[in-house]
Amino acid sequence: MAIIPKEIQLILEITVLILSLVIFIVFLVINNQRKVNSLILEKIKREKLYEQEILNAENEIQDATMKHISRELHDNVGQMLTLVKIQLNNLSEESPENKKINDSKEFVNNVLTDIRALSKSLNSDNLLHEGLEKAIGFEVERVKKLGNYAVKFSANTGIVSVDRKKEVLIFRIFQELLQNCLKHAKAKNIEVSLEETIQCLNLEVVDDGIGFDFDTKIQKNGFQSGAGLSNLIHRAELMNGNLIFERGKVSGTRAHLTIPV
Repeated sequence: MAIIPKEIQLILEITVLILSLVIFIVFLVINNQRKVNSLILEKIKREKLYEQEILNAENEIQDATMKHISRELHDNVGQMLTLVKIQLNNLSEESPENKKINDSKEFVNNVLTDIRALSKSLNSDNLLHEGLEKAIGFEVERVKKLGNYAVKFSANTGIVSVDRKKEVLIFRIFQELLQNCLKHAKAKNIEVSLEETIQCLNLEVVDDGIGFDFDTKIQKNGFQSGAGLSNLIHRAELMNGNLIFERGKVSGTRAHLTIPV
């Protein structure tokens, strides 16, 4: 059996020692990196949960405010207009040929109808009782009755069941998108589509208005800022969804919301 010289044996022992030390250091680095990654992921998870809680709180506050306004419109304003309607009916019986009284009756009837519709659209409990499709359809019909816009609505739903909280958020996002069309876009034609697949829910709002440059809008400050749009996008992201704004094929804006279900 060959005898290994002491010098070589010493070199081998030092080499083994160095290799062991390197392996130990590598193990420490990898283990430490795993811990760092785990802490980062945990932090991201906590931040997302926190943002989700903030979103839920904001949504509950907004929903509570909307419901309060809905009750005020229905109970107070609606009641006062009903009293006015009764008075007009009495006057109409006394002067059946008075055109101004009859015209006023018709006007009050129209206002009462509009207020009841608006009151219902603000109350998510009532509006979403029959589901998201019915709620969006009701809102579309309410806008149609204004007589200033041609609004089309198509839907392909019933494939999946959407969480109640998500339905409220999606509906509020839709209301904001529709209001943007009415207030800012100067549109005449609006198309709304709602589609469900096994994987996701797609909501699209397209108008033929003046359109806007999204990047420029986001960078502006003050009343012309795109903070409202950023907020809508953020809400979609917290539902693990996506909201994009694009120019229409000819003119106007196309807003497309996708939410996984």
